[in-house]
Amino acid sequence: MQIKDARSLPSIAQEDLRYKAVAAVVKGMTQTEAAEVFNVSRYSVFKWTKAYASGGKVALRSRMRGRPAVSKLKGYETGMRSDHQAGTTWAPCGHTPVVSCTGKRFRTNMISSITNRGKLAFRIYRCTFTAELFIDFLERLMKYKRQKVFVIVDGHPVHKSEAVQNWVKTNKSRIEMFFMPGYSPELNPDELLNQDVKTNAVGRQRAKTLNELESNIEQFLIQRQVFPEIVQKYFQKTNVVYAS
Repeated sequence: MQIKDARSLPSIAQEDLRYKAVAAVVKGMTQTEAAEVFNVSRYSVFKWTKAYASGGKVALRSRMRGRPAVSKLKGYETGMRSDHQAGTTWAPCGHTPVVSCTGKRFRTNMISSITNRGKLAFRIYRCTFTAELFIDFLERLMKYKRQKVFVIVDGHPVHKSEAVQNWVKTNKSRIEMFFMPGYSPELNPDELLNQDVKTNAVGRQRAKTLNELESNIEQFLIQRQVFPEIVQKYFQKTNVVYAS
C-alpha cells in the first residue's frame, strides 16, 4: 500500500485526517496502527499527536494566512507538587508531581494554561523552571491563537523576571500578562487542574519509573483536552467563579 501524502489533500481534508488519526491514538490505538489505518506515515501521526498534546485541537487546524484578529482570551498558568509519602504541599508555578513508589522518588514538572472555554495547553519537563522555558510556553500559546492572548499568572519570580517582562513588552500586540494578588492560590483556576492531576493521574496510578509517571500525566491531560466541558467546570468553583 502506498503511503498517502497528506499535503496533497485540500486543507479541510488534511485537518479532518489529523483529527481522526489523533482521536484514534487518544482512544488507545498505537501510532503505528493509526498510521496503517489512515494510510499515512508513522512520523506524521507522531507529529500530529505531539502537536495535539501541547496545543490541543487548535494545533491540528490548517493554518490560515493573513494578520490575526485581536480579541480577548483569558489563560491561567501555574504548577503543583504532590508527595505521597509526606502528604500534599504546594510549590511555585512550574513545579508539579512528585510521587514515591517502592522506595524511589520520581519527580517531573508541568506548566499549563486553561481557559473558561475549556481550552487546555500543557508541557511536561524535567529541567528547572526558567524564564526561557516560560517564554517558550507563551510563544506556543500565541502560535495556536489568532486572537490576542491575555494570561493571568501568579507572582512567581520567573513571571516577574526582566527577560519575561521585556519579551511581553516586545510582543504586546499579541499577548498581555496580568498578576494575581499575592498568596492567593485559591483564586487560580489552574490550581484545580493541578489537584485533578494529583488525584487522578498521580495518586491513582502509582508509577514505578519516571517515564511511567510522565506518561500517566500526559495521557490524563490529553483526555482532559478531549473533554473541554470538564475543564469548564473548574471555573464553577466558588473562589474562581469570577473568571467564568
